[in-house]
Amino acid sequence: MPPKKRQSIGEVHPKTRRTKVMRACETPEQRDARVEQSRLRMSASRAIETHEVRRDRLEEDRHRRAASRANETTEQREARVEENRVRIVQTRELLRQNNLKLEAFKYDPQYDYQGRTYILER
Repeated sequence: MPPKKRQSIGEVHPKTRRTKVMRACETPEQRDARVEQSRLRMSASRAIETHEVRRDRLEEDRHRRAASRANETTEQREARVEENRVRIVQTRELLRQNNLKLEAFKYDPQYDYQGRTYILER
C-alpha cells in the first residue's frame, strides 16, 4: 500500500475555514455565550487537574513563551511591551475608580477636605 499523502504545510484545513466563517457570522450574544462556555469548560478541566499536571502545564507555558520571545523582532517586542503598558494603565485606572467609590465610607472629621482641590463636590 502506498504511503498516505501528507497535507501541504500552507493548506488551511476545511474545519478551520468553516470555524472562521462561523465566528465571523455570529452575533455578540452568541460570541459571549461561546466564550462563557469555553471559560466554564476550562475552569472545570483545571479544577480536576493534579498539582503535578498544573506544574507541568505552567512549565510548558513558560518554555513556549520564552521561545516565542526569543524569536520576536525588536519591533514585535516593542509592540508587545506597549500593549502591556496600555493594559496595565487601563487596569489601574479601573481599580482607582472602584477605590474612589469607597472613599466616602472613610470620612475623617479631623481632615481638612475643603482645602483639597481634587475632591469633587456635588
